[in-house]
Amino acid sequence: MSTQLFYLMTILVFAGGVSAIELVLLRKSIGRYAKILAVLLVVALAVTPIYEPIAIYYGAWAYGTAYMLNIHILGAEAETYLYSVLVMLSIACATLLFAEMEELGGLSTHSLRESLIGWMDRLGRR
Repeated sequence: MSTQLFYLMTILVFAGGVSAIELVLLRKSIGRYAKILAVLLVVALAVTPIYEPIAIYYGAWAYGTAYMLNIHILGAEAETYLYSVLVMLSIACATLLFAEMEELGGLSTHSLRESLIGWMDRLGRR
């Protein structure tokens, strides 16, 4: 495998994996949140070409081009757009999952683990 795919694969495995798990947990109510997620997707894609060139110019971060596809879109690497979308999706889904937990009875005072197990049981029985 080419070394240029390493960063892309890392993004897909870690950020994509978290997003996939959260989407599976939200599968029964995703229709209710589709518009919110679509708006956030557009926002993530819109702000990436704004902050990325500024951050690189001021040295906030840099990329090892040996591990990138080196495809630039509006001043940002293609992988950065994918990362922005997946991270936004992960944060939005986590927020929506906790909102659903509140709707279904909230977190119990015993432990977070017991609350999550109970919530997943109730969500599966809808």
